[in-house]
Amino acid sequence: MLVRNCSADLRGLVCKKYLGEVEQVGFVDEFKGLPRLIMMGNELCVNGTIAFVRSLKNKSGFLYTSGVERPVEYVNINGDTSIKLSLPFYIKDRCVIFKGIGYLFADRDSLDSSETLAKMAEEYNLPAFGIVDYNSGRLRPIVYVKATNTIVEETSCGSGSIAMSIISRMKDIVQPTGEIISVEKNNNVFTITAKVEKVNNAVLMESENYLYD
Repeated sequence: MLVRNCSADLRGLVCKKYLGEVEQVGFVDEFKGLPRLIMMGNELCVNGTIAFVRSLKNKSGFLYTSGVERPVEYVNINGDTSIKLSLPFYIKDRCVIFKGIGYLFADRDSLDSSETLAKMAEEYNLPAFGIVDYNSGRLRPIVYVKATNTIVEETSCGSGSIAMSIISRMKDIVQPTGEIISVEKNNNVFTITAKVEKVNNAVLMESENYLYD
């Protein structure tokens, strides 16, 4: 869910109200003349960024998103949305570490996901940490967000798909829904493309409405 024009002191209330009904909450405003998305834990959320891009009127341009320092280039063409971002990373043990989120490659069913991910977010000083499990030809992502102390089994995961592509060198990553997120890598620059079929206007809410609907 994306919320426009929400002051920082009310964002916790919004998250408390809607988490459980939605997987994630992001807050939309402007920064330095560009659209900006700040996720609920200030983490990187590629899918949230793609959804935000799909809601914009311009077919192409730049925006800011949490977890990434530089502006992100975007394009909307014929239902496909692409974002291009500089995303430095490093690999340690079984983890891919970005600035805004990290991922552990492991069998989810063999771990206490909540305890494991909370510990890893602390260890790496990251706002969020996830597990990437590619099982039966599909991604099975689960992500912990430190600021909200929540853990979500995601139906689609862009940053997890990037991590999976780095490790496996696969370009097309099948999501739990069966949809595909495509990842192209050029050193530390990634282009991520996904099809966004529908943006529900009720999800992109104005600040004066979200506490009372």
